[in-house]
Amino acid sequence: MTHYTDEFKERALQLSYEIGTRRAAEQLGIPFYSLANWRRNRPKKNLSVSFDAEKRARELENEVKELRDVNKSLVDAVTALTKSRR
Repeated sequence: MTHYTDEFKERALQLSYEIGTRRAAEQLGIPFYSLANWRRNRPKKNLSVSFDAEKRARELENEVKELRDVNKSLVDAVTALTKSRR
């Protein structure tokens, strides 16, 4: 029997809420029923707080990705301008 850390379980639960239990279990290489049981046995009071935190984390991750893309575009533009002036 495999023992999973609390941190692993928490991250697995977060992923399962984002992409679904079956897909998360497949990606993580864990039995579907284990993840389903973790979801079912998770304390109800933490769900709304955790879900809000997860939602905010996803929003911030998307914002960081967008800012990185913009930054890369700006670097590319400056590089192109610098090369064209030589």
